[in-house]
Amino acid sequence: MLFKEESPHFLLLVQLGERVSQKNTKPVPLKEKMGHLCLSFSMMLWDWKQVMLAHSQDIINALRGFLQEGYDFENKSTECMNSPGYRSNPSLDDQIYCLVNIMAANTVTQMSSEVIRKMRSIREAAARLDIPQAIIMTKPDLACPLVHGDLRKIYTSKKIKEKMEVCRNLVGVPMNHIFPVKNYHEEMDTNNDMDALILKALDQIVNIAYDAMKKKAPNSHDES
Repeated sequence: MLFKEESPHFLLLVQLGERVSQKNTKPVPLKEKMGHLCLSFSMMLWDWKQVMLAHSQDIINALRGFLQEGYDFENKSTECMNSPGYRSNPSLDDQIYCLVNIMAANTVTQMSSEVIRKMRSIREAAARLDIPQAIIMTKPDLACPLVHGDLRKIYTSKKIKEKMEVCRNLVGVPMNHIFPVKNYHEEMDTNNDMDALILKALDQIVNIAYDAMKKKAPNSHDES
């Protein structure tokens, strides 16, 4: 499943292109005006300790598309140009078009100040590169008893709105770029209400990324 119950906070770097080379990538039909692009989620996984291990310049290089799958983010050396997994001239398909934070609604207020500072520095780097940002807010059922009993009340729950506002204030992402989804955990079968939230989030993120790609394409290798 896409969002498992045990998943910690992590980041997704979203690429769109016709020949994205990451593993587990396949063409998906998007809007007719887009044609058929290949949607790749290039994922960096963080927990509260790992988030502090990555060098800030590595994060910026990842956002600019310089780092390939398998790059060692725990290597704090700033001499990354000679490191395995570094690409010197990223193509349009290699570049990042949306930065997605995945945050758990039931623990978002427990984040340490160090992690928050790191998240904000990543956000600022993305903003300088004109990379739009979004949040997928998981585990809303653990944060709100009303939603736990009826997932369809997720957008009318005051508690969920409060959690979305916390995410907005922490990361600086607008409310209309925050998408609550319920995790698959003990379910044996798929659930239409859960799937609808997940698919809606992915659809919105693809459109956010596609709009960014259209703006960036004419000047894809400009320095930021």
